[in-house]
Amino acid sequence: MATDPAESHDRSRQKTMLLGDGQSHKTVLLAGLLAIACLLGFLQWRASASTQDSYMTALHQLDQMQADARRVGELRRTPHSAAGRRRPNEELLAQIEQALTAASIDRGRWHDSIPQPAARLPKGDYTRHTTRLYFEDITLKQLAAFTYHLQSNDPTLHLTALHLTNRRPESDVYSIDLAVSYLVYAPQS
Repeated sequence: MATDPAESHDRSRQKTMLLGDGQSHKTVLLAGLLAIACLLGFLQWRASASTQDSYMTALHQLDQMQADARRVGELRRTPHSAAGRRRPNEELLAQIEQALTAASIDRGRWHDSIPQPAARLPKGDYTRHTTRLYFEDITLKQLAAFTYHLQSNDPTLHLTALHLTNRRPESDVYSIDLAVSYLVYAPQS
């Protein structure tokens, strides 16, 4: 079968029109690669900007956390509550009697109270005033109720020492040596 040269030329021309010549393929390919390179560059720039924003946010958060940590340190060095003055011993003894009554403890179980010398807290503007209290034949439940009522009535009072002695192992009562303290704001000159 012989093909007509004109017909063969028309087919070749149709292929060229559909596929284009070699030069236009290279141009389209180059334009596509250039578009991909631009897109990748843009995406890289966006990722870099996002990373920089994340870095700046993390840096800001770190600064804030360091400031918060300094503030927590300052607050730890400051007492939670302090009296503005040294209270008369009679005032403290009256509070102790009120707490004994609220805890249903017979006043006769309270044997003694001895005020201790005031002590200045290290590196601070506060002095600690402590009174030692001595009780006989107190249960742990009564002790818990007493300390609860004492601190509920005056939040500046703190239990700073406790010694229990069970002189009768067959019973659940104890001899108790208890230190109750409060702080007074007393700035150094």
